[in-house]
Amino acid sequence: MITDFPAFARADKSETATACLYRSAAAVVRVAGVLGLPENRWRRSRDIAEGALDAWRREFVRPDGTLAVQTQASHVRALAFGLVPDQLTAAVSERLAELVRLAGGHLATGFLSTGHLLPVLADHGHLRTAYQLLLQDTPPSWLTMVDRGATTAAPLDRARAARLRRHQFHDRGQSGTNIAHFWPCNGQAGWGTGGGRGSGGGQAGGGGRCGRTTGS
Repeated sequence: MITDFPAFARADKSETATACLYRSAAAVVRVAGVLGLPENRWRRSRDIAEGALDAWRREFVRPDGTLAVQTQASHVRALAFGLVPDQLTAAVSERLAELVRLAGGHLATGFLSTGHLLPVLADHGHLRTAYQLLLQDTPPSWLTMVDRGATTAAPLDRARAARLRRHQFHDRGQSGTNIAHFWPCNGQAGWGTGGGRGSGGGQAGGGGRCGRTTGS
């Protein structure tokens, strides 16, 4: 949770920017492959993606294999975007789960990574932790919104909600990103289609995972 927004605004964003540059350029290459475009149409994007990936690994992966930026968001991006080498994936996912535990079972991600948080945990063997986050009912959490009677997405913590109300600002794109991974579930992950808590009947540690995010 951001408690000092001016400090956050001044902070270095190169980790996020480099990760997103790689993902965007790599996506162009994949789309070009699907469309069967000639190499001269996507070679530049391939070079950008390779350069961004190399730069990210040199700058943000320490010699011991841990990430230089020790936040939930950085670890989510590293796994969701395929930034870390395969041999480091297990350790990075374990550290992500540990960061969630250290936060008392709360998410501490911004809207750029929140949409990937639960799918990343579930895909890397931490389904129970994903459900712990999903069913968390103290802020910041998704169920806090439900307990307040919300029928649509809202900011995940009280302080941010109060700030946005004062400025009459409602970022629906951000809220949509934060809950994008729920909609394919058809109510199977404890998030029902009837607008109430627990109507989906999901069980922590149950078989399979629910709700893959298809966007960025």
